[in-house]
Amino acid sequence: MLDFPGADELLAAAKVPPVTAAAVNAAVTAVAGRVAAEQVTELRTRVPRTRRLLVAAAAVATLATGAVAYPVIDLGRPPAQTASAADFLHGMADTAGAALPSQAPYWKVRTKFENEDDGTGTITLVFDRAGAMWTQNSLSPGQEAVTGKKKRWLVGKKRLTWAQLDALPTDPDALASRFGDNPFSTISVILADSPASPALRSALFDVLARTEGVRLLKNVKDSMGRPGTAIENTTAADTRLGSKAVTTRVVIDRASGSILEESSRIDGKGVNRETYLESGPASSHRAN
Repeated sequence: MLDFPGADELLAAAKVPPVTAAAVNAAVTAVAGRVAAEQVTELRTRVPRTRRLLVAAAAVATLATGAVAYPVIDLGRPPAQTASAADFLHGMADTAGAALPSQAPYWKVRTKFENEDDGTGTITLVFDRAGAMWTQNSLSPGQEAVTGKKKRWLVGKKRLTWAQLDALPTDPDALASRFGDNPFSTISVILADSPASPALRSALFDVLARTEGVRLLKNVKDSMGRPGTAIENTTAADTRLGSKAVTTRVVIDRASGSILEESSRIDGKGVNRETYLESGPASSHRAN
C-alpha cells in the first residue's frame, strides 16, 4: 500500500522518539514551582488558578508517557457542589474583599417585596449602629420609628448586632463554625442587607462555596430585569402540613458581588421574593 516514491521517508518522519524521563520531570518541576511561587506571593490564593496549574503538570506527565486518560487530582477541598458554583463564589469573595470599608453612621435598605400574605410593595429600612430602625412602607405612607426592636442578623443560633458582626472572624474556617449545617439562607440575608465589612463579606462567600447542594445558574435576570448569576439551594423544612422542600434562589451582581434578589418556593409552588433596590451606607435616618 505504500509502494510509491518517498514512502520510506514518510515512515521515517512519523517515528518520533519517546520523551525522556528527564524532560518529563523538568516540566513537572517547572509547573510545580510556579504553583509554589503563587502560593507565597498572592495575598489570597484561589483554587481555580491553582487547579489549572496542577492539571497542567499532571497532563504533561500523562501525555508524555503515552497515556490517554486525563488524571483526577484531589485538591483537598470538601466536595461541596459542582466546581462551577464553588469557583463562582470564590470569585465573588475576591470581588467583595476588594471593596472599600464604610464608616457611615447609618445603613439604608430599600426592597420590593412579593408574597402571598402581603401582595407586592416596597419598603425602606434605615438603621444605625446601635440597631435603632426607621421604616417607610408603600402600604402605609410616612416614615415610622420601630419601637421595642433592634436590627440584628441570625448567625447560627444567635442574633447579632452591627457591632457584633464587625467582631466576627474573617477566616472562612473559623467563620463557618459559627453557622449551622446549611447556612445558605442566613448568609444570603447578611450579604443582602447588612453593613458587613468587605473582609467579612469575602469570608461569607467562601463559606457559601463549601456549602453542600449549591447549584449555579448562569445568565439569569431578577424580577426587575437586571442581569446576574444565581445560586440555588434546596432544603427540607417542617411545616404544619409536614416536611416540605424549600428552594431558595439568590441572584448576584457579578461586577459588585451585591445581592440583587432572594426568592423561595415551597415544593416548587408560590413565591416569596425580596428584590434589593438599594443597600448601602447613609448619612441620616431619613428614608428619602
